[in-house]
Amino acid sequence: MKKIQSVSLTLCLIFISSFASAASVYTYSFTQDSNNGDTDISNQLSMAVHDDGAKAIFTFYNNVGVNSSIAQVYFDDSTIPLFSEIGFYQQSAGVLFDQNGSGGNFGGPTFDTTFTSKNEKNMTNGVDHRNEWVSFFGLYKTNNTFDDLISSIEKKKFNTGLHLISIDQVGGGDESEKYLLSSRIPDVPLPAAIWFFAPALLGFLGFRRKNKV
Repeated sequence: MKKIQSVSLTLCLIFISSFASAASVYTYSFTQDSNNGDTDISNQLSMAVHDDGAKAIFTFYNNVGVNSSIAQVYFDDSTIPLFSEIGFYQQSAGVLFDQNGSGGNFGGPTFDTTFTSKNEKNMTNGVDHRNEWVSFFGLYKTNNTFDDLISSIEKKKFNTGLHLISIDQVGGGDESEKYLLSSRIPDVPLPAAIWFFAPALLGFLGFRRKNKV
């Protein structure tokens, strides 16, 4: 019985810590910034920002419903520079981005760093499936923090953009559109319930153990 209680307690703590760590991840949506066609796929695009101590990790997803590919990722850190460097970090299987990029004009905003897929004129190598992703890191300048980054995003002083290609290619279209960072996606309220449930579970395990003594 003690072994079962110990395992249950361990699993509970792992479960709680996994949700606690999720609090340091913020997810943002995108809005369409160009108008080359009639297919808006902003609802399937997202950026997760993860706190990793001395750096922030930006991960981009394309939750494909409409066929499309993230071919370029833009960053603008020029207003209040938070980072000494923004660079390539990791990518999933099937994605192949350049590890170094130069600045680029988005059509409206001008971004100071751009990363491009190896084959930017074709869906191949871009983020074009819902299980694919690409991520980049931002190395903080001295005294800058994750809270500073989130504040800058909210105040539109730090910006990211995406260039999507081959939109609705199967359906007869082949548009390219540009998308700008929009707003934070609210967290799922489940973690709050976990915090209420966890003490009760731990108390129950303690009560069972006391009765066995």
